[in-house]
Amino acid sequence: MTSRSRANSTAETLSPPPAYSESNVDATLDAVAHADTSRLACISSEQFGSGVQRQPTPSAGVSVLASGSAGLVMSWSPSAANGGSPHPDQPTYASASIPRNPPVITCTFDQISSHAMILVPPSSMMDTRPLYYISFKEDFFLPGNLITTIRRGGSENGKFVGEFNLKGGQNGASVRMGSGPERWLAEVWNQQSHTYSKWKYDDQSPLLLWERKTIVKSCHLYDKNTESICRFAVPNYALRNSAVQVAKLELKTVAQDPDICDHIILSALLMERQRLLFKD
Repeated sequence: MTSRSRANSTAETLSPPPAYSESNVDATLDAVAHADTSRLACISSEQFGSGVQRQPTPSAGVSVLASGSAGLVMSWSPSAANGGSPHPDQPTYASASIPRNPPVITCTFDQISSHAMILVPPSSMMDTRPLYYISFKEDFFLPGNLITTIRRGGSENGKFVGEFNLKGGQNGASVRMGSGPERWLAEVWNQQSHTYSKWKYDDQSPLLLWERKTIVKSCHLYDKNTESICRFAVPNYALRNSAVQVAKLELKTVAQDPDICDHIILSALLMERQRLLFKD
């Protein structure tokens, strides 16, 4: 057999290489999961007027940080694809605008278990994570008496804010804020008149004056004649309206400072627990 014949015979017996096909795995993109905030209660215009203006939702790679009374700060996460440097389409820190909290935000108390609830901002906010975690437990030796503990964030592992124990309305009622000592309730919370109560934990804490004469309680900073910094509405079960059957806390700019808000939230809940105890 000639060389040309052997070459043709070999070519006829060899199978062609398999065709390349792209794997389905290679063509799949990772999905981004978004938290479901539909459970957050709507703001009741009947109690608090108009709602909060909607802000744009952050895109992937953007994190939102709390910075005291300055509100929310947008922080860009470096892209791994660009060697740790910001993506060229993202604005630099100097050129990016810093979003602020609205002048007024209305937060909702959401009970998540038989012994705990959280305070959540409106669903229109850029950051909808819980602001406070409030837990309560019954005193074994005083049935019906609830000891209330408040922490920042959305779980029992958050930073301790404070705790109060009314002890059935007896003289031994006590309260504690942060790392401070436990104090007798009468030393920090007292009734100025039939309609006003004063909160002052120590020399470093804000002086809060709560107006209690209506179902929506108003809080003033230092002077009751000044404009209120927040309002607190308890559930109104007398009306067949689900929008008013939830507790809400309306915070103006000053009250959004965490150091002031800590005292607001504790004194507001203490005031309501005391009202229920004495049917004030």
